[in-house]
Amino acid sequence: MRKAITIMLAACILSIGFHKNSAAELVVSDSTPMMFSDKDILVFQDVSQSMTERDVLNNADKLVSPKDIKSFEPSVNYWIVQKIRSQLPTDRFIQIDATGWRDVQPYVVDQDNSIKQLKPAGFVGARNAFLDISPSKAKIGDNASQFPIFTLKAGSAITLLTRVSFHPIFPAKSFSLNLVDSLSFSEFRRFSLYVEGLLLGILVALTIFSIFNAAQTKDKVNIYYAIWITIAFLSVSSLTIIDGHRLFEFFIDVEGYRATWSDSYAYIIFIILAFGQSISYVLFARQYLGIQSNFPRIFYITNVWIAYAMLYGFLAATGAFYSVDSFVNSKFFAMPYSISVGVILITFSVCSYLQYREGSGFALYFTFAVIPYLIFRLGFLFGIIGIPSPFQYLPDYGFGYILKNPWTNQAFGVCMEALIMALAVISRARWLQSELNLAAQKHTEVVQQQNVLLEAKVKERTQELQQKHEIVIGSMNYASLLQRGQLPRSIRVDSRFESFATIWEPRDTIGGDLYWISSSQHEG
Repeated sequence: MRKAITIMLAACILSIGFHKNSAAELVVSDSTPMMFSDKDILVFQDVSQSMTERDVLNNADKLVSPKDIKSFEPSVNYWIVQKIRSQLPTDRFIQIDATGWRDVQPYVVDQDNSIKQLKPAGFVGARNAFLDISPSKAKIGDNASQFPIFTLKAGSAITLLTRVSFHPIFPAKSFSLNLVDSLSFSEFRRFSLYVEGLLLGILVALTIFSIFNAAQTKDKVNIYYAIWITIAFLSVSSLTIIDGHRLFEFFIDVEGYRATWSDSYAYIIFIILAFGQSISYVLFARQYLGIQSNFPRIFYITNVWIAYAMLYGFLAATGAFYSVDSFVNSKFFAMPYSISVGVILITFSVCSYLQYREGSGFALYFTFAVIPYLIFRLGFLFGIIGIPSPFQYLPDYGFGYILKNPWTNQAFGVCMEALIMALAVISRARWLQSELNLAAQKHTEVVQQQNVLLEAKVKERTQELQQKHEIVIGSMNYASLLQRGQLPRSIRVDSRFESFATIWEPRDTIGGDLYWISSSQHEG
C-alpha cells in the first residue's frame, strides 16, 4: 500500500514538474531515421553526485534547459530527461549510444511510473555475454545485451531518464543522446564490422611479423617498431569504435571493476594504451631516423615531450581532472598536447627528408608514412578539442560514415602508418644490406687493386734483383778468371819437379787462397 502511494505521489510530482518545465515529446514513427536524437530535453544538475532516479523525479521542478548550462563540470552528475512516444505499428528495440560520456546509467520510466534500470554504458568495459555460450543451447531470454537497450512498445510513451558524468579528456558535445534502432542498425553495422576486422587483422599480422623480426635481428629499430606496433594494436582494440571496445568485449573482462577514484579499469587501460602508443611511436621514430646523432637538439625536445605526455597520461589515468578542487585542468593539457603531436610529426617528417637528402634512401618512406598518420591523427584530435574535423564533410554512408567517427579514423591512421612503416623497416634493412654489400665490394676492389700493385712491385723488384745478380755473377766470373790466370801453368811445374800434384777448388766462384812458383836467384 505504501509503495503504491509513493509511486502515485512521485507520478504527481513528476507531472507537475514536467508541466512547469515542459519538454515536447519525441515522436518515433516509420519516418524516423535509424539513428536519431532528441533536441528538446531537460537536464537536472546533481552537484552532490548522490541523487537517485527517484530523487530526480521528486525534484522535477528543478529541471532546466541545456541552454542554461554554460559548461560541463566533471564533478557534477547530469540527469537527462526526455519523453518518447511511439507511433510505430510494432515494438522496437532502442539502443542508447553513450559516446562522449564517462559513465552513462539509463532508466526507463513507463506509463505506470515503474522504473527499469538498463545496462550501464560509457567506459565500463562491457563484456559480450554471448562469447561463452552456445547459440543452440542458450535460451532466448536468458542473456541480456551488453548495451543499454529498452523496448519501445507500439503506441506507448516512456520517459528516458539518463545519468551521465562528464569526461574532461574526451568530452561530449551536447546533452542529446543518440538513440538507435538496434535491429536495423545491426544490419547496417555489418560493413563497418568487416572493415574493423580488416584493420585489426592487418595489425595482428604486422605485430607477429615485427616481433619475429625483432627477435631474429636484435636490431634496435626493429625492437622499437615491434613495441610500438604491439601497443598500437592493443590501443586500436580498446577504442570506442561506434558501439564498443573490442579488447574488453572479447578478451579482457573488467566489467564492474573500478579504481578507488571510481574510474573503470577499462578506461584506465585505454588511457595507458593511448598515451603508450604515442610515446612508443616517438621512440621508434627517433631510433629509425637516428635523431640523437643527427639532430641532437630535436632529441632533447622530444625527451621533454615524452615527459609531458607521461605526466598528462598519468593525470588522466588517475582521475586528477575530476575533482572540483583539483589543482589541474584538462584544458591546460588537451590543446597543447594536440598541437604538440602535430608539431612532433611534422618535425620528424622534415628530419626524414633531410636524412634522405644526405643519402639515406630509406628515410623517404618515413616522410610518406607520416602524411596519412598526421591527417587521421589530427582529425581525431580536432574532434576531441572541439574543432570541426575535415572527415565530417564525408558522405553519411559507407566509408564516409565509418571515417566520421573520430575513433575509427584514428584506427585507420594507425593501420596505414603501421603498413607503410613496415615497408620502411624492410626498406631500411635492404638499404643497410645494400650499403654493406657495396662497402664489401669496394673493400674487395681495393684489396684487388693493392694485390695488382703489389704483384707489379714484386715483379719490378725481382727484375732489379735479377739484373744486379747478373752483374754480380759476371763480376765474380771475371774475378775468377783473373784469379785462375794467376795460378802457375803446368809447364813451369813440370820443368821443376819430377812428381807434383795440386788440388785447387774454390768454395765459391772465387777462391780464398792461391799458390805460386818462382825461381830463386840465390844459391843455397
